[in-house]
Amino acid sequence: DLNTDLAGWSAVGDATWVGSDDADGCTGGAGFSGSVTVDAGPPPNPGDATVAAAYPQECITVLPGETIYTEVSYKSEVDADVVGVYFDTDNCTGGQIEEPIAGNFTATAVWARVAETITVPKGALSMLVVWAAADPNGLPFSTSWDRVYVGRRARVFSDDGRIELLFLEA
Repeated sequence: DLNTDLAGWSAVGDATWVGSDDADGCTGGAGFSGSVTVDAGPPPNPGDATVAAAYPQECITVLPGETIYTEVSYKSEVDADVVGVYFDTDNCTGGQIEEPIAGNFTATAVWARVAETITVPKGALSMLVVWAAADPNGLPFSTSWDRVYVGRRARVFSDDGRIELLFLEA
């Protein structure tokens, strides 16, 4: 729940919970609102891209061809995207298939809300959903995420800004 801390979340880069910066303009002084900001660390090798990513530690059991719906509010100094990290087992272990960071979300200095669907590829039995950004030139940057939704159906309503993971039996 990004409203109070980063419990249940992992990151690539240096992640910080920020109570004073929220997609809805609320501040978390009372501990009831906030977002995650991730600063891209140095690239693993000279010439590699820098990456900043955040994702809930929620393994999702999936079937090939299934559609997963996502939404997020974000702001980023570089283009960003939602990425599926897939596994050939039903518990997010084993062989891994990663999608590239396509950069479908344009860099923006102000909060923007985007929705994107993910189609599960052949051979995948579980997945993690990751919101990520990359700088191909290996330069440092920051990206922020809030108001996350992941589900097997398009989101219809949300009124509280908390992380929403909705997985109904297929």
